[in-house]
Amino acid sequence: MKSKRSHRDQIPTRDPGASISGMSVPDAACTIDPLTRELARERLDDLMAIDALVIGEPWNSVQWLHDLPDKWELSRVAMSGTVIAGFLVASRKGDAIHCHRIAVAADVNRRGVGTALMKNVAAHGIAHGATTFTVKAHQTNARSLSFLQHTGFAIVGRDGHNVLLGAPLSTIAARAIA
Repeated sequence: MKSKRSHRDQIPTRDPGASISGMSVPDAACTIDPLTRELARERLDDLMAIDALVIGEPWNSVQWLHDLPDKWELSRVAMSGTVIAGFLVASRKGDAIHCHRIAVAADVNRRGVGTALMKNVAAHGIAHGATTFTVKAHQTNARSLSFLQHTGFAIVGRDGHNVLLGAPLSTIAARAIA
């Protein structure tokens, strides 16, 4: 079943001429686009630089390019012109979409980029029959846990140093970008 929504959603993020991680941003909006295997391969250094901001162990190139069920159909990248502002890497696990990684450049934190990525993936998941969104966050990553709970996730368990969170996809898709 094809989604009637476009995978390219525009979201305002900052003033024109602002920077993302020291790079000039050409316009005042980000688009949410599919993160394809080809794009991940071409822009691996940029993705890994943003990923390094996440608390926990950063991914290496093998993890980035590893195939998972529906990974390349579900994963998204936030672009401001040609600059990567953030990403969400997800895969399908039964009727659930699991978020493996989500991060945004420091310059666009708290500007709605992470929420827009989540909403986009949730809408895509709903259109393709998924019902639940799951994610893990390191127990010491208070900012991530706060973001996820604000976005609609609830704590459902613990796995070592990770907190397990889940939510109905409809809850995430309906969230306002704050």
